[in-house]
Amino acid sequence: MRCKICPACGTQNAPSSMECDSCGYDLMGVPAVDPEEKKRKAEEQKQKEKDQLDPDAAADGQAADHGSVQTTGIVRVCPACGAVNPPQARKCQQCHEDISDILPGPQKAEKKLHYRFEQIGTDYIYTIPCGTLVIGRENEMRDALRGKTYVSRVHAKLTVADGKLYIENLSTTNHTYVNNERIPDDGRVELKPGNEVGLGGAVINGKRQDNAAYFLVGLVP
Repeated sequence: MRCKICPACGTQNAPSSMECDSCGYDLMGVPAVDPEEKKRKAEEQKQKEKDQLDPDAAADGQAADHGSVQTTGIVRVCPACGAVNPPQARKCQQCHEDISDILPGPQKAEKKLHYRFEQIGTDYIYTIPCGTLVIGRENEMRDALRGKTYVSRVHAKLTVADGKLYIENLSTTNHTYVNNERIPDDGRVELKPGNEVGLGGAVINGKRQDNAAYFLVGLVP
């Protein structure tokens, strides 16, 4: 059964609802979806990201199907894109580059990263905690966003998981931009150090809009 899922609190509302029955969030621009289908896609995306983060586990599943040797802590690192592959891989699972001549070696432990948002044109810095949080004029980072009328009260969701930072757009009016490109309303985008995030507006003719907010993604020293 299709319904409108509130981006702010997750409550399922009738397809004809104008606002959330639970928190009053404006649902005019929120499409009706099938919760089970959305859950299935989210689980598929989560599994895909898990396989990318743990290629050995994914390779083990393939080994069971094809009778190949199970992987250990030895990997092949693609010189083209840096992706980590199981030792028996002949081509990179990420970019499909031929890595048959790359000698397998022990996988290096990745350094855990901590991220922050640095507001462009000001001294404001927001350290992003692990987990998930909502940013907007009436949520996290409101001190920097309160006067930015193009930024929604509930504007975007930030998630730190497995050492990576992701952003999802929640605004149905002025949207969210990464490196001046509008991000999709369904799904999340990975942010990397040096990316510019625009909340409520893009950069037009080289100029940033006064009523929008712009941040650089940085790392905590």
